[in-house]
Amino acid sequence: MCSSDLGHRDDQNGGGDEGGQVAHTALNGRNAFLNLLLIQSWAPQPAIRGDFNGVSWSLSCEALFYLLFPFLMRWVDRIRLERLWAWALAMVAGAWLVPVIAFVLPRNPVIPFAGVTNLELWVIYQSPPAAVLEFVFGMLLARIVVTGRKVPLGRGAAAAVTIGGYAVSHFLPARIDLVATMMLPLGLLVAAAAKADVANRRNWLSGRIMVWLGEVSFAFYLWHALVLEYLYPRLFGPSSNPGISVAEIALIFGVALTLAWLQFTLIERPLMRRFAVSRREKPRESVPEAPERLDRAA
Repeated sequence: MCSSDLGHRDDQNGGGDEGGQVAHTALNGRNAFLNLLLIQSWAPQPAIRGDFNGVSWSLSCEALFYLLFPFLMRWVDRIRLERLWAWALAMVAGAWLVPVIAFVLPRNPVIPFAGVTNLELWVIYQSPPAAVLEFVFGMLLARIVVTGRKVPLGRGAAAAVTIGGYAVSHFLPARIDLVATMMLPLGLLVAAAAKADVANRRNWLSGRIMVWLGEVSFAFYLWHALVLEYLYPRLFGPSSNPGISVAEIALIFGVALTLAWLQFTLIERPLMRRFAVSRREKPRESVPEAPERLDRAA
């Protein structure tokens, strides 16, 4: 979601303190400071969390995840293995309960492309506390896979459920469609794919090109809105132009992908090699072939 979608020029929702410009856009000092600290998504005002690079709101959530991870991991490690799926489903249930809060929120204008109000979008989708449910769900699925617990669906069946869930989601209220509908299907698909990787069952997703695309995908996500919002209009005119060509799409896609590759190569990969794995100890639970031993340990 790009910053223009969230109305980052709306002074009533969080403007002011403007000085200077970035890419011909008024620079808001307060918003810049909140973005720098990665706490912009704690603000319900769309003008704050959607400023500069609208999609970077998710970095606020990730910053909270990394802060909480050591504490959450201690709890996840203590869960008995036979209860992991119950806790995973509890996280999904929590995601279905969050939209209930939307019914007591003030009735504000609905965002046309989202079908919810700005406040509902924040509470259900973009607020870091609500997103913790998805993060813990992923942690639980990771432990399920690593410890050799059974995943109920294979890759094919999980993919079918995911496609079916996506088709059904369009007929459900927008509040539910934001997160809850796809949380379990996508989780099952990721777990099934990870299970196949652990078993060394290769497929077309294991190829070098697909792995590389996966590695640069988050960087691509961070760059694509900037390219569309700032570069495209300066090259081809307003983005609402209905005459966009395949060549223009290919060029913009190539620019965003190149920037993503540079970010991954020069920033992300060196940092992961330095900090992702301790040099003094090996990762825990690295032997999924022996779930019985881990059961006894739990």
